Amino acid sequence: NGGYYGAFDSDYQTALNGGINSNTTAPIVVTSTAGWPTTGALLINQEVISYTGISGNTFTGITRGIAGSTGATHANGAAVSFAQVAAANTPTTLVIDHTNLSSGVTLNASTHEVTIVNAGVYNCQFSVQTACADNAPDDIAVWFVVDGTAVPTSASYVTTQQIHAGELGTAIMTVNIFYQFTAGQRLTLKWVTLAGTSVITSYPSVASPAIPGSPAVILTVNQIG
Repeated sequence: NGGYYGAFDSDYQTALNGGINSNTTAPIVVTSTAGWPTTGALLINQEVISYTGISGNTFTGITRGIAGSTGATHANGAAVSFAQVAAANTPTTLVIDHTNLSSGVTLNASTHEVTIVNAGVYNCQFSVQTACADNAPDDIAVWFVVDGTAVPTSASYVTTQQIHAGELGTAIMTVNIFYQFTAGQRLTLKWVTLAGTSVITSYPSVASPAIPGSPAVILTVNQIG
């Protein structure tokens, strides 16, 4: 076979450069914002915080305690991850904007679309990490989209459990399909949160026990025929 492939993800992580209290909406200073989306949301411990801009190593336009979370105090050095958020029952394109490997399968980081340069049958697989800081569980669905049209019977659902014992409820979804692409078709993923309280987010590495970091989204596309 042609052996064309692509491996892509969304994985933004940094750390607080100075602690913040539970209700301040002052700009949030971190160690680095290099490459981060210019607007979006942050996950710090069990709180989701939105921002509308970036200036240097500072997130600006801060709104605290969104997506069912509660404002909290966060210490200097606390891990900060990018959180993909969406309004309840509103289909939203998943952010996929980093290329790890690519041969005949390319990513447009601005539109989050993967272009299949060469026709063929491809195995398309994704994993999505979810988190919920609300006091009730939330269901999400994720599906494949080709050239702006949902792929029939490609949606999958997962339940993100509610916050418990001070820890986020979490879930992971991993799905693959075989799909016959024509040359130049574009693939992306969409998702919906039924309650608006699930976020899709990276998890930072852990020093003890040693656990590597986990990207929010991983998408691989491999030609099989």
